[in-house]
Amino acid sequence: MSSPQKPMPAKHPLRSAQWIWPEAYMYLYNHYAHFRKDFELKKVSAKAPLFITADKAYKLYVNGRYVCRGPARGYQSHWPFDEVDLAKLLQKGHNWIAVEAYNPGISTYQYLHQTKAGLLCEAKWGDFSLSAAGPWQMRRSPAHSTQTARLSLQLDFQEHFDCRRDDRGWITSPTPPAGWRAEIFPQDSHAGNYQPVRPAAVRQRRAARHSADGRESCCPGQNYRSCLRHVRRRIPDVGKRLLGLGRRGFEDAKMESARRH
Repeated sequence: MSSPQKPMPAKHPLRSAQWIWPEAYMYLYNHYAHFRKDFELKKVSAKAPLFITADKAYKLYVNGRYVCRGPARGYQSHWPFDEVDLAKLLQKGHNWIAVEAYNPGISTYQYLHQTKAGLLCEAKWGDFSLSAAGPWQMRRSPAHSTQTARLSLQLDFQEHFDCRRDDRGWITSPTPPAGWRAEIFPQDSHAGNYQPVRPAAVRQRRAARHSADGRESCCPGQNYRSCLRHVRRRIPDVGKRLLGLGRRGFEDAKMESARRH
C-alpha cells in the first residue's frame, strides 16, 4: 500500500502564494485565461524551482519557451501541483513567465468543477520572491471561442482558436503586453490548509441580496437550479421570467447583475 500524503511544510513557498484569475470567477464556461509576469534577476541560482498549479489546467512558458503543462488530475480537497526547475531557462537581467490556463466551467468524467477557477504560482530563489516581484498581468483569451461543442459526453469542449485575434506575442516577446489588468484576490480569499489550497475554499458571495423594496433577488454567486427554486418560491413573477431564460440566459443575467452591483 502507498503511504498517505504528507502535509505540505509550513514554510513551503506555495503557502504564501495567492490564487489569481482575471475578472474573478464570473462566467467560467469553456474559459481560457492568460497570465504574464516580468521580473529582473541579479543572478541565476544553480537550482530555481517553480511551484505551479491551476484549476483545471495550465501551459507554462518561460522567456518565450514552452516548459510543461499540468497539473495531474485530482480533487480540490487535495489538488496537485508541479515543481519545475527553471535554472536552465532563466537569465541574468530581464525574465518573463507566461501561463495559459483553462477551466471548462462544468464537471466531466475527468474533472469535478467546484464553481471556481484559479492559477497558483510561486518561487523563492535566494533573496528573490516571485510574489514580491510585482503583480501578475492577466486577461481572458480574446481568441478562444466559448461557444463550442463538447468533445463527447465524458469530456469537455473542443478548442476553437482564432489566430487573427492573438499573435501569441504575450508569450514570445520580451516586451510586456499593454492593456492587461493586474488583479489579485483579497489576502484571505484562498487562505487555509493547503495540500494544496483548493479554489473552492474561496468565500462565496451571499446567496441573496435585498433590493430597494425589501424583496430578495438573485446574487451572481448562485447556480441556476438553486436560484430558480429560491426565486420561484419567494417571487413567483420573477421566477417565471427566470425559467424562461434557461441556463444560458441565466449566466448572461448573472454577468449583468455583477456589473450593477
